[in-house]
Amino acid sequence: MTSVCPRRISTVDDVLAVLVSGRASFVEWMDCLDVVRTVGRNDLVEECALQALRAVDVKRIGPDSLKRAARDLVGAYLASANVLRQLSDAIVRATEQLDQLIPTIKFQGARTVLASERSRLAALPLLLDEGSGASLTKACSLLRKLHRPDLGREAATRHLLTDPNDPAALTTRGAAAADERDYNTSLGDLRRAWKLRRDSRTGTALARTLIATQHFTEAITVAEEAADLEPSEITFKVLAASAWAGSDEGARRRASLLLQGFSNGQDEPSDATGMRWPAVLAAKQLMRDGELELARKALVEVLRSGSYAPAEKVLRQVEARLRLGQRQLP
Repeated sequence: MTSVCPRRISTVDDVLAVLVSGRASFVEWMDCLDVVRTVGRNDLVEECALQALRAVDVKRIGPDSLKRAARDLVGAYLASANVLRQLSDAIVRATEQLDQLIPTIKFQGARTVLASERSRLAALPLLLDEGSGASLTKACSLLRKLHRPDLGREAATRHLLTDPNDPAALTTRGAAAADERDYNTSLGDLRRAWKLRRDSRTGTALARTLIATQHFTEAITVAEEAADLEPSEITFKVLAASAWAGSDEGARRRASLLLQGFSNGQDEPSDATGMRWPAVLAAKQLMRDGELELARKALVEVLRSGSYAPAEKVLRQVEARLRLGQRQLP
């Protein structure tokens, strides 16, 4: 049974109340996941992710949301491993639990996503055992997606000890360091990788870390080159994030033009400048990267010119996460 009107879930007490009731929609369970991950209550992640996947009963739930719930669940299973050598046992337990869970999920789309994540999980021991540079780099990338960037760094470092100039491994390890907010290490790896080889993935990872460290001018320069190397939605969004974070009007216009093909009709005809929806995309990228104050600043700027529903919706999400973060301060 699901709720008709989504409840406001913004504290751990709210999450506990939902867990006690056992009744919530997929969207509400995902809100619960947002809360418990933000405040570091990893003990509640597994149950909220399980409940979210069990609540899926409509086709309009997007694959990205399903994938996020599945990865939160798998990541919770892997939380017991402190170092790579402890990962095998955690993977076995996680695989057994997924095998029991998948047949019980009602919605085929959710079962498919879970089966895909199970296959990725099964590949991890093989990648680690193979021990080649490519396999360890791929393992690092996969562990990042499963919320274990610390183990990902360990895997990439194992390879970099023998080949310290592998740009792919440096990029992945640098991105994992950024996941852990270790920005000095991240910048060291990513700048080195960028110097060794110009690559769009390295460029976007470097630009995101430069934003986090408020090197906005350099972030824009790197993001522009990454977008030239590989025109794609992600490179354009990172360019937009850099441009709005750095308040660079020229870069904002360039990012807006590049993102026009990805608006999916969501921009309003009355938006004469065509820059409000790109600003929302920039804010969403900044929010995804944990740069909540920068995201809020971009959205407030958009709303100065009048009401705009997409910006208002994302601003509510940003402010909710900011409130959660503030509660964790001593």
